[in-house]
Amino acid sequence: MFYFGKSNKSLGDLFDDFLGIEIKRNYLRSDLIENDNNYELTVEIPGIEKSDINISYENKYLTITANKKQIKENVDNYIQKEIQYGSYTRKYFLENIDSDKIKASYNNGILNVLIPKLQVDNKHKTINIE
Repeated sequence: MFYFGKSNKSLGDLFDDFLGIEIKRNYLRSDLIENDNNYELTVEIPGIEKSDINISYENKYLTITANKKQIKENVDNYIQKEIQYGSYTRKYFLENIDSDKIKASYNNGILNVLIPKLQVDNKHKTINIE
């Protein structure tokens, strides 16, 4: 058995170093579905209080920000430390939505956002010529 001693690096960090790649860890994973009348956005945000999540819509971007606060500060005797703390941000480019009717709910670490599209009248119309 090999003992490498204490390390502040996770197993994932060691693989990243070995392979020369970087995996985004502070990244909000999500699914975005487009329907006829709306978008349905589902975002994984585990371990964060609802009060620490903000959703905004500006300049055609829906932005979700979350802040995960560290519970224990300045603990030097970690054997393993993988839990990520800090700020998370994710932006989604969405045109022609009705921002006044966006609805969101958060339960068990899952944020669900229903984003209605602007209703466009595509009915056939006859235009009179004057």
